[in-house]
Amino acid sequence: MAKSLGFFKTKFYHLVNNDVARFCGITALSLYYYLVFQPVILDDAFIYFRIVNNLIETGMPVFNAGDTFFVATSPLWTLFLAASKVGFPIISLELIAKIW
Repeated sequence: MAKSLGFFKTKFYHLVNNDVARFCGITALSLYYYLVFQPVILDDAFIYFRIVNNLIETGMPVFNAGDTFFVATSPLWTLFLAASKVGFPIISLELIAKIW
């Protein structure tokens, strides 16, 4: 049994390490490509960006400043974006949404 395990270590161990390194490299390159070269953000995201900006500026989570009803279908996402924007004002909402 020990002999067969030794055979596995000498014959296939380098393949496992190479596969893990390959996977990490491909994941890192994919994430870099996604964050840098994919400027596409769908239209629903811009609705949330406007709601978050109104929430930060006026304290009301509405689409237009005079509205009295809540328009976001995901209040947790709205609050998360608002907290991220207040906590990290240098980072744009688009980048925050792309990361999460």
